[in-house]
Amino acid sequence: NQNYTVNDGAAGTQTLSTGAKSASTIRYANTSTLDLNGDTMTMGLGGILISENVTGNTALQNGTLSLNNNVGGLAVMNYSSGTCTLSANLTGTADFNKYGDGAGILSGNNTISGATIRDSSGLLELGSATALGTNNALIMGDNTSILDLHGYNANVSSLNSDSTLGLPGSQAAARGYNTQVANLDPNGGTISRIII
Repeated sequence: NQNYTVNDGAAGTQTLSTGAKSASTIRYANTSTLDLNGDTMTMGLGGILISENVTGNTALQNGTLSLNNNVGGLAVMNYSSGTCTLSANLTGTADFNKYGDGAGILSGNNTISGATIRDSSGLLELGSATALGTNNALIMGDNTSILDLHGYNANVSSLNSDSTLGLPGSQAAARGYNTQVANLDPNGGTISRIII
């Protein structure tokens, strides 16, 4: 598996050559976008790292991230002040874990299934009706975790929250939210947002 550093030294969009690829780590050195050129990238052990030195937004787009061979799950570590948007489609059965206070948006046609989606801290925002895949457990971490359904409903197999869902937190207040989420069923089912 290869390690990718996206646009080391310059901002902008980096488009990969055509063909299937595999990666252990994708590291964003600055505000930039990685374009998969419509192909599949299989993620091994490792993850996506956005350091605190990145001051703008990052993105991974136009293709598929396969998590089938990733025993430990995909870790997205966003320690920047910006937002990381994953519009590439997530497939497979490995877990998805978001770390760091930087925001993350899932906006692909995601088909991950039977896995766990965890937001350990910061904002996790849905950008599509299939952002959370199907039949996945959702775990919201500490009291800085915020789930923004962005007008979408989410169907999950279970919900576990260490944070105070349904009450405005510091990030929610800063973004002008009155209520984060409502109609929470810890046994699974639909989560629907009422006021954003």
